[in-house]
Parts: sequence; C-alpha cells; structure tokens
Amino acid sequence: MGVINRGEKAMIADNGEYVNCVVDYCSEDDEIMITTPNEGKPLSLFINGAYKVFFMTEKGLFSYDAIVQNIIEHPLRFNLLLTLETQGEFVQRREYFRQECVLPYRFVSVMNESEEVNSDNMRIGTILDISGGGYRFTADVDLTTNTKIKGFTELCRFLVSIPGEILEVKQIVHNEKDYIYRAKFWDILKEDQDRVLKFILTEQRKRLMKRQE
Repeated sequence: MGVINRGEKAMIADNGEYVNCVVDYCSEDDEIMITTPNEGKPLSLFINGAYKVFFMTEKGLFSYDAIVQNIIEHPLRFNLLLTLETQGEFVQRREYFRQECVLPYRFVSVMNESEEVNSDNMRIGTILDISGGGYRFTADVDLTTNTKIKGFTELCRFLVSIPGEILEVKQIVHNEKDYIYRAKFWDILKEDQDRVLKFILTEQRKRLMKRQE
C-alpha cells in the first residue's frame, strides 16, 4: 500500500468509461478512500462491485483489482471506500508516460509568454507522441532549438493549449521541407497539463485492458 499516497489521482474503469477520483486516505489493511465530484447525477458504480482501478503515483502508473465496500454521497462529492484485492501491477514509470498519437497541432513561434497569438499566422503540424513533460511533432516549417511556440490541439473533446520549447530538430529523410521536433512544455497551465495526463492515462488503460482481454 506504500506506493499510493493521499492526493494522488485515480481512475476507475467502468464498462469502457472512467471515473476520475482523488485518493483521500489509505490504511495498512488494503482499504482506501477515494473521492469523486458529485455532478448531480447517480454514480454508475455499485457497492460490492468489482472494478479495475488505476493510480498515478510518484513511482509510476499502477493498476489494482478492487471491491467497492461503501459509497457515501455528499452535496459536492462521493466518497468511495475500496478494498484492494490484488497487489499493484506496475504499468509504466511516471516520467516516461509517453503516448503515441496522431493529433492535429496548430502553432506559432513567439518571443515570450505574454505575446499575443494571431490565429491567422498559425502553422499546421501533427503531434506524434505526448508525455507529462513534453511532446514530439512534425511540421513543414524550419524552427531552431530553444524556439518557444504556442499551440493548440484537441484532447478528450477539449481544446488544450500546448506551449513548448524546441529541444531537438530532425529533418525527415527524403523530404527536405518536413521536420520532426522534440519539445518540452513551457509555461503550460495546470488544467491543460491535467488534460494531457488524463488523455495519456485513458489511452494507456485502453491498451492495458485490450492486452488483458
């Protein structure tokens, strides 16, 4: 149980959907309390129901089989008491949460974070993979290392701001106009980074569940 700590994010897999939660407390006998927002509609989880739960911890992503022992409804949240039935299965190291993808990316280079972005000047690229700390993308524009960019893509039906600083440039073989860039996040908003992590976790869980079928 020592791998899971209070305040860390968790997600419960429920028939292809995922319930977002935060760890409230952990006991030494494999009981854990998690909370999820009360959005004014019935919770899809059930007492005595068995679920797969994923925890994003400091040591990485872990999955557990769990039983819901109790559900307590409050005006703003639900408290769920879980019993973990299995030892945590290590899925991936936190710092290497990198998800391959193909996402349209509209971006423009800027001098600083306060510079206004004109959508008419944005270029079009494609994000090839994304992690909790940065991303790779391809585009037919020549940028240099240390260039700062502001850009946008869509994740989980949200338009997400993806600002970056170019760390590495590679020209695509046999195509002198296209480049692959490796960038780290630069001045990204917490809510946008949370949406990036949610996207990564959702895709990672899909892969894990498919592998376990």
